[in-house]
Amino acid sequence: MSSEGSASVTNEKVDHRNVGRALSFVAFLPILLAAVAAALALANNDTLKGSKRDRVMSLRYAATLTAAGNLGGLDRYAFLVPRVIIPFRKEFTVGELTDILQTYSNVALETLVDKYSFRDFMTFLGNSLAIFPGGAFDSVEINADPKPDRLSIWFIDPTTLDDPRKLGNSTCSYLGFADAVVCNTALVSEALAEIAKIDRSHSLGLHYCDGQCPNSFKMNLLGKLDDLRSMRQQNFLIWLIGHEIGHAVKHRNWALQSQQPLHFFGRYDSREAEADHFVGDRVERVPALKASFAALLLEDVDHRFLMLYREHGGSLEMIVPAKNRPEKPLVLDSGPRSALLMRALSMITTILDKNPNALGEIYLRPIGTSLGFVSSFKSREYVDFVNTKVEHIGLTSGSHSSTKWYVVLLTVVSIAGCFLTLRREVYKS
Repeated sequence: MSSEGSASVTNEKVDHRNVGRALSFVAFLPILLAAVAAALALANNDTLKGSKRDRVMSLRYAATLTAAGNLGGLDRYAFLVPRVIIPFRKEFTVGELTDILQTYSNVALETLVDKYSFRDFMTFLGNSLAIFPGGAFDSVEINADPKPDRLSIWFIDPTTLDDPRKLGNSTCSYLGFADAVVCNTALVSEALAEIAKIDRSHSLGLHYCDGQCPNSFKMNLLGKLDDLRSMRQQNFLIWLIGHEIGHAVKHRNWALQSQQPLHFFGRYDSREAEADHFVGDRVERVPALKASFAALLLEDVDHRFLMLYREHGGSLEMIVPAKNRPEKPLVLDSGPRSALLMRALSMITTILDKNPNALGEIYLRPIGTSLGFVSSFKSREYVDFVNTKVEHIGLTSGSHSSTKWYVVLLTVVSIAGCFLTLRREVYKS
């Protein structure tokens, strides 16, 4: 081969190499861009800014200020937790129940329940759900300093933080680095105030007797609205705080590794479902809580179903499977209210799978100046029926990952570019 031919071949190889290098650079450029985008996403995440100590101290200071200010008004709430719970039996007769009421008719009504302030109820609830043999926590405290083996529940006024966005738009979050459930007092108050607007019961029966408690006692659908509202508010807090405790018990390692808060933002993935199921499981182990939890969940399901059904053009006033059926299934969109209905229905179904009598628990409590008990007049078959009348659209998917879609896209393009470049180089060699 002549020197000119050899030089031509050499130049051609050099050209191929230069082209290969250029293509490799073009292929790896998206990877570089993806890395930069991911770094920017992490840098803009408020939960990752500052040291662990600084973040804990900032939240702790806000909790101290909020506690001194009566927890942003939450201290005005009080709750009644039953002491006298009657085991459910399907063969109970009206006469037997009347006799039970008559047995307690002469006792001081306040002996039937424990009355808790808001803070004391939160402590009772936290200890009931978070502390158990083999569990990660030895104690639960409200707006107290974090300590090893302690779960702190902080109610914080976000305006006391240097950056109010640190609490996000969630009502409560679990922060693994602080072993704390952090709740936004404004949003909790807003939710409790919304429950206070309820003007009727859909699922609960209130049985009560006056005077000497005759053999036939009265019943209505919780016409004592103050009692209904208080019980619904109590149940809401059990679910809200219990869900975050579920994250603390089940997902602490994930929260520590990811340095991300855990809260529900409409993405109902496996972690969110596990936290909900934790509530149902733990409540079933605490008689004073389980006595009304499932029945009040059903009340919540009925209320939310009818509210959403009417918004979609229905005129349904009450769900009665035998004669007043929803004309068509309620299609649940991806909105937060739809997600709450789906979650409540899923939880009550799970509870009934474990305890078919969960809707029939009976507990004694003062009803005004009378003695009474509260129960659900709905059955497991009713819950199954409602399940057939909802369609879940786009609610069971989702991810806690903060990775942006464009990061994923650029990475995929990069890998494809690298593959094509290498394939071309191998082919030419």
